[in-house]
Amino acid sequence: MGRESFTLTASAEGLRIEPDADADADVRVSATVAALRATLGKGDDTRPFEATGELTITGDRAAFTRLSHCFPAPTPAGATS
Repeated sequence: MGRESFTLTASAEGLRIEPDADADADVRVSATVAALRATLGKGDDTRPFEATGELTITGDRAAFTRLSHCFPAPTPAGATS
């Protein structure tokens, strides 16, 4: 978030978030908060954000897609379930 880096580790036990980036990460993501919010829950629709430079994915893109689907897709304001 902002200029900070985090390592997010996903396992069968859950998600662990730690400050600083892990050099051995499977995938690295650099994104604006808006781009990250828009792609979480639907990680296969990153192209518009990559085209504008708001999102950069380096490494295992499939890992980003799998991670993205760990989060529920945002619900538009005013929508009901």
